[in-house]
Amino acid sequence: MMDDENDILNKIKIARDLVNKSKELSKLKLKMDEQIEIAQKERECLISYQNEKEKLQEEREQKLEELRQINADINTIDVLIEESRESTMNNIKPKLEESSKKYIDIQREMEKLVQSKLEKDLHLPTINNEQTQILQELGIKIENIHETEENIA
Repeated sequence: MMDDENDILNKIKIARDLVNKSKELSKLKLKMDEQIEIAQKERECLISYQNEKEKLQEEREQKLEELRQINADINTIDVLIEESRESTMNNIKPKLEESSKKYIDIQREMEKLVQSKLEKDLHLPTINNEQTQILQELGIKIENIHETEENIA
């Protein structure tokens, strides 16, 4: 009978161990479920962060492209300004120099004729200060007819 009692005691002990291990297994299963849920949420967050990062990188690339285009536009405008400046200097400047020289020569001639033949002062319209300044900015030197006459007299 001792053997039967020992068998029963061993079986009870094994049953108790199984219950304890089953409880421990259930606790571990709950912890694993929690950790899996946390890992799943963390993975979702990382995917969301990665997607947001990619969107920001795309936006940055778009902005960089816009800046490149603005720089290209600025460079194009610089070229146009330079070409216009050269065109002005090559086309308009010689014509303005010739016209202004003729204007002053004819004006002087007319004033001399009126003074010498009619003995009167003739006040013809002159090139105004603003026009003179623009001509000077273009590199065209204009003599004021009255200053030249004063220097002659």
